[in-house]
Amino acid sequence: QLAADPAEAPSLEAAATPASIAALSAGALAFHRPSLAAREAALAELLTCQQSFLESVQHERAHLADCSGLQEMECRLEQVREYQQRLARLRKEMHRQAERLQRLKKRAIQLQQAKQTELLKRQAERERELEAERQLIARPAEPPPAAQAAKPSGSS
Repeated sequence: QLAADPAEAPSLEAAATPASIAALSAGALAFHRPSLAAREAALAELLTCQQSFLESVQHERAHLADCSGLQEMECRLEQVREYQQRLARLRKEMHRQAERLQRLKKRAIQLQQAKQTELLKRQAERERELEAERQLIARPAEPPPAAQAAKPSGSS
């Protein structure tokens, strides 16, 4: 036991004998040994887990390096999707153009028929006008058919 008064306390040199130092060291070591052993086991387990994780990461890294073609394939699949969208747009546009062409053809046929009808009307009108002019032109009166037979042909 230590005295309450520092002057009465034994000196450190007197208390620090090799036997007491060894006993104190052994006691401190015995006191901390279980917790140190547990921490040493936890550290060993942590190192084992870390090594396992490191090997797993390296394996995955090598696998991904081998699968660089996978990224290229994803790129190609994206291009395929774009091309499919373009194709769909082109099909729609072609369908619209075909419908437009059909409407234009129908309109052209109607216009051609109307033009032909107009042309036929004009031709009929012209023929009527020509017939009317022929009717108006004076013609010499022809002798009756019996009179023509009585004329001698060739007496000049």
